[in-house]
Amino acid sequence: MTEKKRTSKCGLQAWIDEYKKSSVTPEEFEIKLLQELKTVTSEEKKKIRDLRDPSLDSDGFRTARSKRRISISSRNSMHIKIKQPKIVTDFYKFQKTEAKKNKLEEIRKQFEEDKKRVSQMREARVFHPL
Repeated sequence: MTEKKRTSKCGLQAWIDEYKKSSVTPEEFEIKLLQELKTVTSEEKKKIRDLRDPSLDSDGFRTARSKRRISISSRNSMHIKIKQPKIVTDFYKFQKTEAKKNKLEEIRKQFEEDKKRVSQMREARVFHPL
């Protein structure tokens, strides 16, 4: 009986070889990286620069900013609450007065309903002596 030597690897050794083939060596990685960097055109570089510096607008002017900036970490340490913008529903004066009138009418209606309910409760009350 002759034993045939296996040329194909099985099990753990096959997995190790497959992993080594799939991994990229630093030299191969550097070559691929340099090829990709060469493909970046000057327009793409400008777009990237604009994304990094949003203060430049399309005309090339820089928007003014406050020199004093509070970093996020210092904001958290000082416990400053960032105010949310208020949504104004009543912008004009007549809208505010109408809202007040409507609220008063609702309160009056509620008061009248309460008065009726109290009077019904008084009428329903019967004196029961022992």
